[in-house]
Amino acid sequence: MRSRLKYVGYYIMTFLTLGLFIYVFVDSFPEIKIDTPQTPESVFVRLVRVIDGDTIKIIEKDTEHNVRLIGIDAPEMSDCGGTQSRSVLENLLKGKEILLEADPTQGNTDKYDRLLRYVFTNDNININEQMIKRGEAREYTYDKPYKYVDLFISAENTAKDENLGIWSDRCEN
Repeated sequence: MRSRLKYVGYYIMTFLTLGLFIYVFVDSFPEIKIDTPQTPESVFVRLVRVIDGDTIKIIEKDTEHNVRLIGIDAPEMSDCGGTQSRSVLENLLKGKEILLEADPTQGNTDKYDRLLRYVFTNDNININEQMIKRGEAREYTYDKPYKYVDLFISAENTAKDENLGIWSDRCEN
């Protein structure tokens, strides 16, 4: 009986060690990450901070970049809703891996030298869309239509219909 318990203990320790190994070293094997498909126009990055409701600062390959979310326009920090919009974006990104997706129709950077990107989390949530859908930003087409324009317009219509965020009366005097 004791030898049987001894083997059970060995099996438990082996599985715990294997589980710990996988937990600690899974980031070393990017091919394991299959939740969000990575394309040549997309890359995983680390969030440094949220600047406002439509701009974040990230690190990619030891270089910091400001990133402007494509297809959205959030209130400025000095405007009504600006602080709320930034807070919502922070909460959407908190503790998540971030995938940036470029859109060849929009160019690489804007006039302020910010990267123009769609932002996804590792669980495949389109953050740009979520900001619009929650009423924390409006759909914004700068020059040319972009990849997710129909999705974002639909999200804005939903937010308007439900009087969410900037479409509510929270900023009326």
